[in-house]
Amino acid sequence: MLEEQVVDNIILTIDKLTSSRENIRRATKFCMDQSNHSKIIFQTILSRMPKLPLKQRMPVLFLIDSLCQTNISRPDNDSNSYLAQTAANMLDILSLVCPSDAYRQIDESALTQHIEGATKVLRCWFTRRMFPQELIRDVAKAVHIVVEDVEQSPSRKRSPHESAPLPPRPKELKLEQESDVKQQPKNEKVVYIWILDDTLILLHSLLNGTFADRTGKDVSVGMELGERMDRCIHAFAQQHMFFSDLGNINHTNIDAIADFDDGLDLRNYDFKDGLNGTINSADDNRKLAYRYRIIKNLYQKVPLAQLLPHSEHEELSQNLRDIDQFCDGWLSSVQTLLRSFQQDKYAINCVLTSQPLVPTLAKCIVSELSPLIPVDCVFSSAKADRRSCFLKILNKFGSAVYYTLGNHREDEEASRSVGIPFLQLSRLEDLDCLKAKAQEIVEWRGVSKSFVQNDPRSPTWK
Repeated sequence: MLEEQVVDNIILTIDKLTSSRENIRRATKFCMDQSNHSKIIFQTILSRMPKLPLKQRMPVLFLIDSLCQTNISRPDNDSNSYLAQTAANMLDILSLVCPSDAYRQIDESALTQHIEGATKVLRCWFTRRMFPQELIRDVAKAVHIVVEDVEQSPSRKRSPHESAPLPPRPKELKLEQESDVKQQPKNEKVVYIWILDDTLILLHSLLNGTFADRTGKDVSVGMELGERMDRCIHAFAQQHMFFSDLGNINHTNIDAIADFDDGLDLRNYDFKDGLNGTINSADDNRKLAYRYRIIKNLYQKVPLAQLLPHSEHEELSQNLRDIDQFCDGWLSSVQTLLRSFQQDKYAINCVLTSQPLVPTLAKCIVSELSPLIPVDCVFSSAKADRRSCFLKILNKFGSAVYYTLGNHREDEEASRSVGIPFLQLSRLEDLDCLKAKAQEIVEWRGVSKSFVQNDPRSPTWK
């Protein structure tokens, strides 16, 4: 077949391509049969993709994946250039499939399926080592795909052509008036998503001096308090949470790789097992899953006073008191509000942070917030974009009323992009107002839970 005919045929094929297996199979066969024109075929595919509506670009990615898979089984075929050209153009391809403005081009449900489909393709390439894994990580991060979802093998594998489960559309709980509250079902689950950084804990704004600047306080005093707290958190993570073993490893949630934990009794396990800050195999994931199990147990069950020598615990308690006083009672007010939410048996406290997961868990323990926030409700966007983390939270809790509580514009934009209302919390008055409304809901429902008072991990620093 002449080159011009090949180009015309591939354009026609691309324009009519769907995600059906038979359609992908026929397109793959045509491309492989014309392997002597593989370079022009690939160039035509790349040049045609930007002209397609976003929804039609995913089948093209599936075709490229099919060509690469076929190359693996035909190593002597000239069409190996499909593999080489995919590697050379991977970022461009994925940027076309997952553009930064995708949310403006398709609706939320379609976008979720779109991202999930791209994630599955990258995961297949990663687990089969078809391309350098660092390249795949870099591409995933560049197009805002959760890197950990690419690196891990899910317990039930879907084909790239299978639709992803859709996150539920969040409901909105209106707190402005009492009548609005009473319009909600009494057993409606409510998920409060706290932005950790500078909302729950004011550590960053102490360290960079912005809190002191905003409130007219001594910047040097605030920075010293922040540095003392930061040292406590880092030392705790090093001593109790395998921080030195983790390196650049991060996951969105503590349960992200739970499937790799085989349940081994760890009482006599030697954690000098070679994990060195990178994940290169399923065995590395298993070793990391063991550590996550220990961290999870420590977070859930062990009082802070049992983990630290008495003098260190007293020093930490004094530091928390000093920070609370410097911040006009912000930490104690937040804890009171969290406890008010927790009295409602249908309410769930979540945390979302831009910091790595394990140091964040250490921060929650050291700040004595761990009794008020379940360990599996802490989410990190350190290696993922905020929006994908919100989608993970929606998938985790399903049908519910959702609220994001924070004070940064980027958090508000990410929250509202998935339909979750955003409440600005920047003043003590905001906390007091929200507490009053939360208590109103509890009293209206006529249900409560009081286990917080009996939790051995309850704060002791006040």
